Amino acid sequence: MANRSEQACKACKKQKRRCDKALPECSLCKRTQRLCEYGIAADFQPSASDWNMMQARLTELENRLANSPRAAEQHILSPISGPSSGSVLEQGSTSGATFCDSIDTHSIGSNSVNSSSQSIGFTPAYSTVEYPGPTSVTHFPASMFLDVDCYIWSHARLPVPSGVIPATTWTEAEERRRVWWSIYILDKLMSLGSRKRCLLPDIHPQCKLPVDDDVWDRGEVNLAVSHSTSISYQLQQSPFARLCQASIYLGRAISYARDNSAMTSSRIEQIMSLAGELSDFGAIVDNETTTLSPEKSAILLAPRCIARSALFVALDRFTCPEKISAEPGYVDSPGDKTQNEIELQRQSMHIIEQASEQLHTLGMELLPAFRTDGISSLSKVSPFMLDSIYASAATFHWLLGEGGNEIYRTAAADLDMFLDTMNSRWRLGSTYREMLAVHDVTARVEARTTLQ
Repeated sequence: MANRSEQACKACKKQKRRCDKALPECSLCKRTQRLCEYGIAADFQPSASDWNMMQARLTELENRLANSPRAAEQHILSPISGPSSGSVLEQGSTSGATFCDSIDTHSIGSNSVNSSSQSIGFTPAYSTVEYPGPTSVTHFPASMFLDVDCYIWSHARLPVPSGVIPATTWTEAEERRRVWWSIYILDKLMSLGSRKRCLLPDIHPQCKLPVDDDVWDRGEVNLAVSHSTSISYQLQQSPFARLCQASIYLGRAISYARDNSAMTSSRIEQIMSLAGELSDFGAIVDNETTTLSPEKSAILLAPRCIARSALFVALDRFTCPEKISAEPGYVDSPGDKTQNEIELQRQSMHIIEQASEQLHTLGMELLPAFRTDGISSLSKVSPFMLDSIYASAATFHWLLGEGGNEIYRTAAADLDMFLDTMNSRWRLGSTYREMLAVHDVTARVEARTTLQ
C-alpha cells in the first residue's frame, strides 16, 4: 500500500479511465507523458533525525528568547499618547504616520534596553530601535493589534466614533481618534486588491482628521487645529492626516470596483472625477515631499503610493478592451462597450500608464539609498507602498506582452529588482515578486515550452 495511492489520479478521474494508483505516477500517465496528480498528498513520516533537528532548533529558539533584550522596561511617548500620559518626550520621536507605517510583524530589532528576568508575553511595549544616525524610530509591536485583528476577522463592524462614552480631555479625544483611524487604515489595506468589502463604514463629513503630528508630539494645544474629512485635499496636512485621506480615497475606489451596476453616463463621470481627484491628490503630496528632508520625506511614501493603488483599483477593469465584470478575476460581461465606455477605457489606460511611470521613477530614486544603507533605510519605509509597486510592474509586463516595447521590459525588470531589495526587510516583497511571475511574458513562454 505504500506504493499505491488511496485515490485515482486527477487525469484518470476526469477522463473516467481505470487508474492503477501507482506512486509517484500511474502507468497511464507515465505512458502518455502526462502530468500525474493525486487529490491527496502522501503522508510524510518524520524520521528520528527530523525529530532531533526540530528539538535542537526549539532549544536554540528558547535560548535566544531567554537571552534577548527586553523592551518592557523603557517607554517613550507613543504616536497616539499625548503629553499628559506621563512619558518623557524624547528627541526624534516618531510622527503619527509611522504609527501605522512601522508595524513590526516579523522581526526583532536590536535595541539598547538592558535584559532582565521579566518574561516576554503579549503585554504591549514600545521598543526604540537605533539606526546609524540621530533619528530613532519607534516600532509599534504587532501584539498591540492582537485584539483588533480578532475583532476585525470575526466580521464585527466598528462604528464611527460617536462619543457615547465622552472623553474627559482633549488629549483622550485625540488618542481615541488616532487609534480609530489606524484601524480604519488597516481595514482598507486588507481589502486592497481582493475587492472584498471593507468591514468599517464609510467616513462621514463630520469625522475629524488627526491634528498636526509635530504639534501633537510637542503638546502645543494652542497650535492644534482639527480639520474635518470634508476639507479640501489642497490644504496642507500632517503626514498622518495625509495617510488618512489616502485611505478614504482607497475606500471609495474599492466601492467603485465592487459596483457592478450599469455604466451610465453619470457613473462614468463619477469614476473619472474620482480618478482626477486621486491624480491631483498624489501630485500635491509629491510636491509636499520636495520641501522635506530625505529622512522626513519617507513618511509621506505611504499616502503617495496608496493614492496610486487606489487608481489601479478603481480603473483596472476599465483598461481592458473587453467589457469586464466587477467580479474578482477575468469575467467578461455580455454586450459591446458604449462610446462613453470606450472613452473611459482610453482615459483609464492613460492614467494607469502615467501612474506606473511615476511609481517607476519613485522606485529608482529610492533604490540607491536602499542598497547603500541597507536595513537601516528600508526599515523607515512603509510596506504599504508595495502594492502600488506590484501593480505598476504588472502593468509594464502587460504592456510588454501586448506591444513588445523593450522600454516596458526594462521598467518591469527595475521594479522586480526593487521588490527583491525590499524583501530584505519586508517579506511581502518576495510574495509580490512571486505573483509577478504570472504576468511575466518570458516566464509564460518558457512554461509553455516546457510543457510541450
